Amino acid sequence: MTRNRKRLTPILAATAVLAVGLSATAFADPSDPAAAPANGLTAEQRADIETRFASLGDATPVGETSAAPESEAAQAATGNLAFTEKASLETDNGLGALAEVGGTHGDQVLINNWGTVTRLDDDQEVVWRRTPSTLWTEWNLTAVRPWDRGIPAFRVYVGTSATSSVGDYIDRGYALGDLNGDGVDDIAFISMVGDSPSYGVKFPDTKMTQATFVDVLDGRTGATIWQQRHTNARMVQIVDGTLIVADQPNGNRTAPADALARTYAYTFTTGGGALTATNTWTVDAASRASSWNVLEPLGNGRVALSWSEPASTQQGGHLMVLDAATGAAVWNVATPQPIRNLGLDARRGLLAATEQATYTADVQYELVTFGLADGARTVLGTRVNALPTAMTVADITGGRDAEYVVAEALPDAIGYMHAAQIRATDGRGAQLWTYTVKRNSAWSKDGPLVFGLHAADGTVLASWLDDTRKGEAGARTVEEIAGIAALSGRDGEVRWEKRGGPIASPIYALLEDGHHGTTVATVSVDQTRHVYRLSDGREVGKTPLYGEFSQLVTYDINGDGVRDLITGGYAHGVLAFDGAHLGPEPKLLWRATTAGSVHDLELADVTGSSRPEVVVAASDEAVVLDVRDGDVESAFGDGNGLVWTVEVGDIDRDDDAEIVIPTDGVRAYNGDGRRLWTYGADADLVYADVAIADDSVYGMYVTRQGVESRRLASFGLDGERGRKRWSVDGDPSLEGTISLWNGVQAGDTLPFADGHGVAFAFGSTAKDTGFEVRDGRTGELLGSAGGTSGAGLAHQLTSGPDGFWQARAAQLARIAFDGTTSAKLVIANPFAIGFTTGPNGEQLVVSANEGYLSMWETSMLESPNTYPDDLDSTVAQMEAWNMAVVDLDGDGVDEVIGLAHDAIGYDLMLDAVGAGFWSSSIGREGIQVFQITAA
Repeated sequence: MTRNRKRLTPILAATAVLAVGLSATAFADPSDPAAAPANGLTAEQRADIETRFASLGDATPVGETSAAPESEAAQAATGNLAFTEKASLETDNGLGALAEVGGTHGDQVLINNWGTVTRLDDDQEVVWRRTPSTLWTEWNLTAVRPWDRGIPAFRVYVGTSATSSVGDYIDRGYALGDLNGDGVDDIAFISMVGDSPSYGVKFPDTKMTQATFVDVLDGRTGATIWQQRHTNARMVQIVDGTLIVADQPNGNRTAPADALARTYAYTFTTGGGALTATNTWTVDAASRASSWNVLEPLGNGRVALSWSEPASTQQGGHLMVLDAATGAAVWNVATPQPIRNLGLDARRGLLAATEQATYTADVQYELVTFGLADGARTVLGTRVNALPTAMTVADITGGRDAEYVVAEALPDAIGYMHAAQIRATDGRGAQLWTYTVKRNSAWSKDGPLVFGLHAADGTVLASWLDDTRKGEAGARTVEEIAGIAALSGRDGEVRWEKRGGPIASPIYALLEDGHHGTTVATVSVDQTRHVYRLSDGREVGKTPLYGEFSQLVTYDINGDGVRDLITGGYAHGVLAFDGAHLGPEPKLLWRATTAGSVHDLELADVTGSSRPEVVVAASDEAVVLDVRDGDVESAFGDGNGLVWTVEVGDIDRDDDAEIVIPTDGVRAYNGDGRRLWTYGADADLVYADVAIADDSVYGMYVTRQGVESRRLASFGLDGERGRKRWSVDGDPSLEGTISLWNGVQAGDTLPFADGHGVAFAFGSTAKDTGFEVRDGRTGELLGSAGGTSGAGLAHQLTSGPDGFWQARAAQLARIAFDGTTSAKLVIANPFAIGFTTGPNGEQLVVSANEGYLSMWETSMLESPNTYPDDLDSTVAQMEAWNMAVVDLDGDGVDEVIGLAHDAIGYDLMLDAVGAGFWSSSIGREGIQVFQITAA
């Protein structure tokens, strides 16, 4: 939901704060053991930190959370019509890890934590792609609850949910290696099913309702060549053809009572395009409640494995080195504290590690080494009031031996992390240098957290969850904000640094060697692949991947008679897909990179080419693309604010469409980016989207949040020169605002003024949300439709077959052609609406709600019921907050297309007038094409 006042709540939700024992020494010198608190952490206090770190990907919003979905009873279809899927295109979602695929010419695999795995060639074209629906189908699972429909979201074990050194696991949720002997690396990864989000699942031969799957994909084709269900697999590795899986009942609330924490090793034989596994050895931890924390290949066919004892014990953990082929232990030692990070120092013959205190010990960790031959343990140093979050072992100074670099999180007096520090030491534990990323002074909760450390060419590369913009509009979620920096290995001097936005992954970075020298490839949470030069940070590559598509126009690009889908959204670009070849591996026709996320797409001839161009609102600029191949015809923006919407239409009677952009004023451009006129430019104002009709431009503006002298007005402009024809001021004394988002509509379908009507949406705390219709020629008020919704919650205005409709929070409203007004509350919260005809000739209104589509007959506004039942909904399908109704294949029957929501753009618009928006959705994302059929 949205509100007219933002509430600052913590991004890292905490259930309690740390006790006095920590607060007394929270800012003490981490190098002084005497500064450690006397009583350490209680189990509850430690659990608080673990909960915050483990829940990063499901963070509490800084704005307001979205409403709950429909009740179970309301989810069932109530009419005789149904949404039937015709095609879909699943998109990537969440953080993605990049890894090189051995045996190929520079190909990489991208593993996203919401269920997609994609192999990309060196031009970032898709070689193959696996999606949640293809994995789910192979698992052959069914839901426990009979009303659950569709394929649920599930996590692949990468990202912040798999990276927590204060918990009992380090990110090892995927591994690459050649298991089928064809010379190309295969990909093994863990999927968590039935939990986060919760979705009760029926598994064969067990009463568990959640579990994990380890799947192995053929690196050449992407086909599944082996899979195995485990209770709660946390780590996988591939060592010389052996697949090692660390599994534990700890963390699975439905695990059988006799389940053990056990590591399995599998070897394989090939045949029939699949692998047949043999469990060659196992290692059992000492307790059912134990947790695996490190699984690290050491070369020469050996692997290091460690686990921690249960929290109730005084013991710390264990570390052992095994022969990966046989499972024979080279050595096995007990450790006083669980091992959180581990790296190989081959030249010295050592394993370097961080050991972090247990629940009942001091708030500290130790930097230690173990003899590679015998496990002899040596303490190099103790750090108090610090938690190790990442570690790398590498030669960073150009000497003979490796250095040990540790990233630390430093807690403040109440247990929130006030700084991240990167600390480089030599092989004896002597400090060489430190680099500190301090918390934003305006933020009081967890600050920066470094989860990625890499080293190459005498450079330390660090990636972290950043707090530069934490809590600001457009950056409500934790993973949205990332920092990345390259530091000199000799002295820690910053060579370059980038902060404050989705410009990198906060965890993953892949070092590459190419014609630019050593580069860093990283995929930001908006699904844009960035390539930076390691030496100076210059961006030398940028590719939009399959982000959350919220915008769509259609055009038959390839001439096959089927409209193709031209899409944009979260990623920095526009992608065109063959409308006849969607599915798990859609056919990409072209791709264009833009300056920022895409908030609007329009199709019109703006260059006089006699064919339409694609006009794009891309955050920092507007872009005109050739519809045939995506080539950039022009790109322009005057730095006047966020370009979040564009409107196209012929405003000067030259038969070509012009481009009108509202920001801090209204500006008109021709297709080559030449500005034609400007109206009302004022940094204190923000303008709604505009409408074009009758050679005129119609719009609204309101004073930005924080400006004391309040103004608001609607207006009509001469389209050719941008001169004001009329303007109507609103009442500044009202606690009201205009609807910036889809708030102005004009055209001959409005039931007023002989086709010259213009509708303007508004909302306030003193007046119902609604819209008013004016005569576009004079500004005269002709009618209005109020309602019962709160302030600022008008979502869309659009023409329907029986009048003019408005979608608003939990309500649909209409001015009919005879001038009567009506409105109905609905269980859904519609963000977009469209109209079509049903298979029996029914006039239907379709709404895209908070994650799903619903449909009603348009006569629902005359229903005697307070909340009319919908005819059908797509609950439990892919997320749908936006939508389009279009006949894709020319058969005379409309398809209904569900799209993602432009939550970032919507949040920025609401923030301009003092509100905010954040969605806690964790469903599957993508484009879903439905046909409405008789049930």
